[in-house]
Amino acid sequence: MILFCAKAKRLRSKTGPFSFHLFKALIIWAGVLATCSCFPPAAPGDAKKPLGSGLLLPRDDAWLGADGAISVPLAENLRLWLFGDTWLRHQDGTLKLVSNSVGIQEGECSDAFEPHWGQAATAAFGSTEPKGSWLWPAGGVLLQEGIFLVFHHMERRGPGPWDFAVLGSQLVSIADARAPPCSWHVRSKRLPWTAEDFLPACSPVIQGGHVLLFGTRSLGAQRGLFLARLKKRFFAELELETGWEFWGGEKGWSVFLKEAQPLLEGVGTEVTVASDPRGQGWICVYSPGGISSQILLHRAPAPQGPWGKPQNLFTCPEAAYQSLYCYGAKFHPGCSSLGLWVTYSVNSKDGLFPGPDTARPRWLLLPHP
Repeated sequence: MILFCAKAKRLRSKTGPFSFHLFKALIIWAGVLATCSCFPPAAPGDAKKPLGSGLLLPRDDAWLGADGAISVPLAENLRLWLFGDTWLRHQDGTLKLVSNSVGIQEGECSDAFEPHWGQAATAAFGSTEPKGSWLWPAGGVLLQEGIFLVFHHMERRGPGPWDFAVLGSQLVSIADARAPPCSWHVRSKRLPWTAEDFLPACSPVIQGGHVLLFGTRSLGAQRGLFLARLKKRFFAELELETGWEFWGGEKGWSVFLKEAQPLLEGVGTEVTVASDPRGQGWICVYSPGGISSQILLHRAPAPQGPWGKPQNLFTCPEAAYQSLYCYGAKFHPGCSSLGLWVTYSVNSKDGLFPGPDTARPRWLLLPHP
């Protein structure tokens, strides 16, 4: 795992559009077709008009757009953004899609950020595995020992659009994350679960002496949200092989993943779970089934639940266009005390570049429900 720094002036190659985005769209749509009738509907009257809205904007116009949009606080008014599939523009006008990029942002969450990616238009975080594998970000958390980022490790298995698989997940440790990204010292360690056994869905959460990690697993035709925890000192030292516990419902915590019980059903692979900034329990925000015009919210008194019925926070207007789809809704608790600061992504169903005004993540400031 290596992070490289680059700017638009370094984009010299003429590589054509990267195909991972189309792969990602196809696999998400397959999940939607399987789950669209399974998750519970939210009351349509719950949605409210946003108090504010806009696009996440870069300070470099070579960064054209991305999905993911995960914010990780580094200090007061300083945060790291993790992006998934990212469109970059060469000086000659040609485009390339890479699997991830990052941004450093000072000020408000709606302010412009400084984007970073790899040399010669490669991903910011690259896999050390053979060619044909890549990393998609899932979340991050700041500890005293540094910043810790979770990535999904993906691998292409053949030439076709369905010929790729999730190999598992990795935890990346950066001790000096407040330094310029070019000077970061990166360590990484595989998380102990393979493929779909337990796929981290959002940023880790600190609770007392533990790190909580929310992840998803297949439940037949849909996905469920599950909860794991590990002692914080093991997490910080990348001692990840043993010591995990899983929430088993009425039985409490168990050391066996097979005894884990779902907190929610019908979620996508991207979810946000965080404590309510107003101190009113916990909040879960997501796009149901992975892709949806709706952004749903659940509340609970504790991370393990019980989680209440879904509320419809917002209906994405872009979904009205047959050529576009909305996905990846996330809640960013450190971005505002006035309401719920939420992002979501919009993309083209054909997998081609939809234009910067569409490809850049949207942000919303929504009233507290």
